Amino acid sequence: KTFLSDSIEYRLAEYLLNHILKNNPKHKPVNIQSWAKSIDLMLRIDKREVEEIKQVIQWCQQDEFWRTNILSTSKLREQYDALVVKMDDKKGKPQTIIKQYINEATDELG
Repeated sequence: KTFLSDSIEYRLAEYLLNHILKNNPKHKPVNIQSWAKSIDLMLRIDKREVEEIKQVIQWCQQDEFWRTNILSTSKLREQYDALVVKMDDKKGKPQTIIKQYINEATDELG
């Protein structure tokens, strides 16, 4: 199957590529059609949501560790569950710390 440039699969593949190129402008050329195929599998087989895929791409390409490890849509698909867990874990930590401080302050006052 060939993915048209306006298809969501193609656009998400380009979205990841553009983020990778921001981190490394000299990244090797890619086969965008094979990248779109991996996105297609994520959507159809894995039942991933478009918006969540976009969020995971944004997050993993900002993360010090993951941006050096997620350099293709096939790696994105392979590591997707781990990325979601890590993303949620890191989102939760500041809130946990804030709640801890609030509880400690309340205990001291109360």
